Amino acid sequence: KPVKMWITLRVTHILTGQTNNNNVLSLFIKNQSTFFRTSQRYKFPVKMIVNRYMPFTTRPATFADIPALNEMIALSVRGLSTAYYIPGQIESAIKYVFGVDTQLVTDGTYFIAELDGTIVGCGGWSKRNTLYGGDQHKEIEDPLLDPKTDASRIRAFFVHPDHARQGIGTLIINVCEAAAKENGFASFELGATLPGVPLYTVMGYEAIKRIDAPLPDGEVLGIVKMRKPA
Repeated sequence: KPVKMWITLRVTHILTGQTNNNNVLSLFIKNQSTFFRTSQRYKFPVKMIVNRYMPFTTRPATFADIPALNEMIALSVRGLSTAYYIPGQIESAIKYVFGVDTQLVTDGTYFIAELDGTIVGCGGWSKRNTLYGGDQHKEIEDPLLDPKTDASRIRAFFVHPDHARQGIGTLIINVCEAAAKENGFASFELGATLPGVPLYTVMGYEAIKRIDAPLPDGEVLGIVKMRKPA
């Protein structure tokens, strides 16, 4: 691991001309796509930069976290979606789609990122059929997927707007993908909001189709179904 970390830092220095390890976090934030392409080419774990230098921690969500999570999700949607959705779509999506799916909490597959004990991001994976949406978006418990034939779901990723573009989404995706692979899944699918598409693309997901989801108040929410092999 020390050797891999040295290689990671050395390539970071080569790409950016920076020689101070204390600046790696800011460099990573500004150059994520370059780092991940280089990681894939040279087979070294860029994600170690996140784990080593970022002050964020992750843990499974509990039912006690749900009120704070729903509050943070609403802040995230209102703060980070304005370039992609109109105000009516945003408020409708918060009411009818975006929120905690408590089945993920029950299954132990929903995670929180924290900074000094404060929730700054969340996201999960699922062994069940639902592609996106909180409790208000579904009526019954999801059927289980078959890891031999189905893709696991990457679910409900949100980041507090004050901590956007700090690698939190990347951190949680790495946690979720590793957990899904440990449970036998060989691919991942997700329903990306339009603001999330750039990150998922950098992480290796490819768009399958655009979904224009009708909402009960007449608004339509654009979602992109994406897929990635494990």
